[in-house]
Formats: sequence, structure tokens, C-alpha cells
Amino acid sequence: MTRKIPALSALILAALALPAAAQSHAVRPGFSFDPTKVVSYTSVPYADLDMASEAGARTLLQRIEAAADAVCGGAANKTSKPEKEDYGECRAVAVAGAVSKMRSPTLSRLAAGDWTGRRAAR
Repeated sequence: MTRKIPALSALILAALALPAAAQSHAVRPGFSFDPTKVVSYTSVPYADLDMASEAGARTLLQRIEAAADAVCGGAANKTSKPEKEDYGECRAVAVAGAVSKMRSPTLSRLAAGDWTGRRAAR
């Protein structure tokens, strides 16, 4: 079973896809009708997760956040204030879009900040 769930921002396209694979995120170029926009995407495995459980949703959120970091260029690579702001916006839009496409109330609740174990990479 393969399903793609895209989340598009002005800067990135993060896609979730089945099957389970390695946690490294191969960022690939995407397509945009706007030539001034850079579009990239990666895949996030979740076939191995129980999406009905909070633990499964928490793990998927961590994977989505890691993929967004990879697609948006990583916070460590941003030195100027505008770069950091662009990164933050890119990451927030990528995570929010991917989470909404999953249509999981538990995942949505966790992404909204309703748990304390989440990484503070924002």
C-alpha cells in the first residue's frame, strides 16, 4: 500500500509515504509553477506505527519534524535573522501541512503542543 500526503509551502513540499524505510531523509527536488520558489520533498515512513495510539502518533510527529528539518535546510545552517525566519516558517508550514493531511486527531493534538516530550527544535 502506498499513499502520498503532500504539504506545500512557498519553500518546500514534504510528502509522507508508506513503506517503512531508513530514517535518513533523501531530499529531492520538486516542482513549482512559480519559478521563484524552491520546492523540495522527502518521504516519511509510518507503516510500522500504530496510528490509533498516542505513542504511534508521537513517533510519527518526530519523524515529520525531522523530515521538515531536512527539507527546510536545518536550523544549524541558518546564520542570519532572515534565514532563521525563513527556516522557521518553512518548517512550521511543512509540519502543519503534513499533520493535517494525516487526518489524525491524536497527531493534530500532539502537533499543537499538547505533550511535553517533543523536541524543542523550532
